[in-house]
Amino acid sequence: MGKGLTRLNSLRVKIAGLLLLVSLVPLATVSAVQYDQSIDALNKKTMDGLTQRAELNAIIMNNWMTTKIGVLETLVKEKPELTAGDASTILAHLQTLDASDADIIKASFIDKNGMLRNTLGETKDASKFANFNKVKESKKVNISSIMKDSLTGKDIVIIDVPIVDGSNNFIGLIQSVLDPQLISTVVSRIHFENSGYGILLAPDGAVIASADKALIGQNIFDSYAEETREAAKSSLANTPKALATVTDTEGVAHSTAYSTVESTGWRVLVSAPESEVYADANALKRMVFIMIVISIVLVAVIALLVARWILTPILALSAIMKKTATGDLTHRLPEKGTDEFGVLRQNVNYMLNSFSDILDRMKSSIEVVAASSEQLSATSIQSSEAAEQVNVEVGRVTAGSRTQLESAGQTSTATEEMAAGVTRIAHSSSDVAESASGVTSEVRRGREGVMQAIGQIQAASHSVEASAQTVNTLQQKSMHIKQIVGVISEISSQTNMLALNASIEAARAGEHGRGFAVVAGEVKKLADQTSRSAVEIESIIADMLSAVASADQTMHVGLNEVSQGEALVLRVGETFDTILRSVQDVNDQIQEVSAAAQQISAGTEEVAASATDVFGIAQDTSTRLENVAKHMSDQLQAMKEISGSSEALSHMAVGLQEAASKFKTK
Repeated sequence: MGKGLTRLNSLRVKIAGLLLLVSLVPLATVSAVQYDQSIDALNKKTMDGLTQRAELNAIIMNNWMTTKIGVLETLVKEKPELTAGDASTILAHLQTLDASDADIIKASFIDKNGMLRNTLGETKDASKFANFNKVKESKKVNISSIMKDSLTGKDIVIIDVPIVDGSNNFIGLIQSVLDPQLISTVVSRIHFENSGYGILLAPDGAVIASADKALIGQNIFDSYAEETREAAKSSLANTPKALATVTDTEGVAHSTAYSTVESTGWRVLVSAPESEVYADANALKRMVFIMIVISIVLVAVIALLVARWILTPILALSAIMKKTATGDLTHRLPEKGTDEFGVLRQNVNYMLNSFSDILDRMKSSIEVVAASSEQLSATSIQSSEAAEQVNVEVGRVTAGSRTQLESAGQTSTATEEMAAGVTRIAHSSSDVAESASGVTSEVRRGREGVMQAIGQIQAASHSVEASAQTVNTLQQKSMHIKQIVGVISEISSQTNMLALNASIEAARAGEHGRGFAVVAGEVKKLADQTSRSAVEIESIIADMLSAVASADQTMHVGLNEVSQGEALVLRVGETFDTILRSVQDVNDQIQEVSAAAQQISAGTEEVAASATDVFGIAQDTSTRLENVAKHMSDQLQAMKEISGSSEALSHMAVGLQEAASKFKTK
């Protein structure tokens, strides 16, 4: 779980996610807009096709009916003799008309009293016919629906045109009984998609003509579901043309469009199931979805590759820093490229080389200090032993002098023993002085090694500071790049606005500005692409600034570590100074002991030379021996301190060796 969270929080995942987001948001936006526009355009095209199919067939029917009506009206207008009401004259003209039009089954004249005479020689009383009375009363053309002939059983359409005189008095009407085969053919040929069909309706919804003969005479609204029936009725009765969606009694949705035949008031309706009407739109939906999924996969792969390319040098630097933190300074970054990452690699390698050189020199200095501390420790132990021996001898001499005072007879013997002891003291003091001188030299050499280590650490500090300055320079250049990207974004926005203005001006220019509109559109696309690229560059620069800030912080941490090492070595130097002063103090005390020993030796010679001064010399010798004992006690204490300091220095050298051994430079 923790490893998964770490991977999710890694900079690679964040950069890949950011690039994916930056790429997918415009892609999704453009895809959604294009998708909606395409679907809307396709649906509009489909519905326009449905509407145009209805309108075109309505026009065909209207033209046919208008032509038939026009022939009758022209006959009435151009033949004024018809207003006389002479049946034989009118029938003669109707015979000519019947012979010239194959669609006319028969033509009739009905006088004002309702007597009907036709071109077939038939005569009947039509005064009770509804169409006759309607025309007589309105004096307007009347067209019947498609109906069955009572004699033949064939479909017919009746057109009644009134005849009026100059005073608008009703004289009668001429009637044309037409074969509506053309109308039935037009309706039967109406198809849309796979199962779309056309029907001819009366304004009340009655089916006048249909390819399905079983529907003729039925009401179309009976096949509609109740929730859409009333709205469809209202629209068909009051609206000349409309486009709507209705649901049949089986729950199947249909897209319908109808248009009115102006001369008759009939409605040509074209209907098709929505599943077929929007089949192309649904196929486009599936195709767009597949393309979006493919685009997302491609963008994700590209984002991961770009993130990997950006993070490769950073991950390499992180790996080197991780190994360096564990003490392994043997690895180096490949010095390739001249960009900021290339300069950073060079500076890191230079820093690691400086650290390795400093550690190598520090190890050498620590070895010298360790050897010197061990030698000083051994010398101080020897000096302590010698001092203890001298202290014992002084005690013996003191006891002898007291015995000499008590027994003058033993003066000569005590004097000889004292002389021998003083001689040994002189030799021991000389040996101690020589050892102290050697210790002093070794301590001085150790101090010089420490000063060299300090110099190396200071050089490392300067190197780290130079690296920090380089990182700071990189950060400043990145900020400058970010400012330039901001200027580019502003320029792209202004270019986009100029392209929009140019498109508007081109639109105003009409046909002459079409080429300029194309150029303005390309400029707008280029400005949009420039803006998106600027946003991506700005995001990458922000991540680089974050990484450089992290590197700068790491440099400062390294600088603090070098400063602490420098302080530690300075403390070691101060310790060496303390040891040097202590050894010099011991040396001075040894010189005093040596001088005292020489004085004692001279005193013993005087005792041997003059027995008469034995007592006084013995008293003087006793006093001096007490002083010597006191000095020897101080010297012994000083030697113990030197021994303790040398042991502490030896332990410190061992600790430095252990710390330095953790770093691997070769």
